[in-house]
Amino acid sequence: MPKLHRENGLLPMFAELHAEERGDRLGVEVTFAIDPSIEKLAAAFYMDGSDSMRQAGNYGRGGGLFGFNFGKQRNPVQDAMHIMVPYMTQKDADGVCRVAYWATGKQGKDLEVIGELNAEVAATFEFRGPETFGGGTYLLPAVRDFVAYIQELRQKSDVRAAIAAIVTDGQLHDFDDLIAYTQELARAIMNNDFPRTNIVLVGVGSEIDEEQLEQLEEATPAEYTGRDIWCHAEAATVDDLPELVAHLLDANIPAFWGGALLKDEQGKIIQAWEDLVPAVIEFELSATARSFTLQVGSERYTQSLEGLGEH
Repeated sequence: MPKLHRENGLLPMFAELHAEERGDRLGVEVTFAIDPSIEKLAAAFYMDGSDSMRQAGNYGRGGGLFGFNFGKQRNPVQDAMHIMVPYMTQKDADGVCRVAYWATGKQGKDLEVIGELNAEVAATFEFRGPETFGGGTYLLPAVRDFVAYIQELRQKSDVRAAIAAIVTDGQLHDFDDLIAYTQELARAIMNNDFPRTNIVLVGVGSEIDEEQLEQLEEATPAEYTGRDIWCHAEAATVDDLPELVAHLLDANIPAFWGGALLKDEQGKIIQAWEDLVPAVIEFELSATARSFTLQVGSERYTQSLEGLGEH
């Protein structure tokens, strides 16, 4: 895939630009150059610690004859978290990510907090799973913990945005309470009592409730301005999580706020953002396109594609 380098005219506001021929179209992926310390974003990650995750062998336990396992088993959750958590630390202003298991304890209403990990620690941390795998799947305690964590950070530093990634493998048992709390959180954000927030929820496996995930995306009140609080995606297996979570984070982490317009050479609007402009944007142009323009307010930034060579 052709890449435009800085010496070939890549604008300073962009970190990377890749292009790919698609017949008579040119697919373009642009990554903004972001300084997390300037964006003041805080990140957290919550992994499902319910017993169904253990039974499925996602922690390298369970699933054996009569519940016993023979020999050392691979821990898919640990392998995935060794990729996902360090990736999230890159987005955090302090270079750390709060990590916890949720849906733990006898009823699945508890959390086991690991702590705030930096990239180096997270890459080798032993994510063996919670001490007590949960008997239910209650998500609200994790969301409350996330909110409390952000509020605690705000007492010590400026937090302008917050993002959490949450993994689940089943039906949420406190769905109605979660909907109500989402509306409370939205009001707090609109009143400037809480920073702008995005929660990425990824369902993994065949037992997830797709309807719940879709309804949760729609739980943000209609009067809320900006991107909805929740977004979701589905993964077939735990091994699929790193790539999927990275994509969702890039789509929901801000490059900047305030909206923007993306236009082709003829001035036609290709994409428009009312508020959050994501860290990674993808779009298509004509295969013969020589440039595109990003308009932010009254400012226009035109990126030449000549450095890509022949399309």
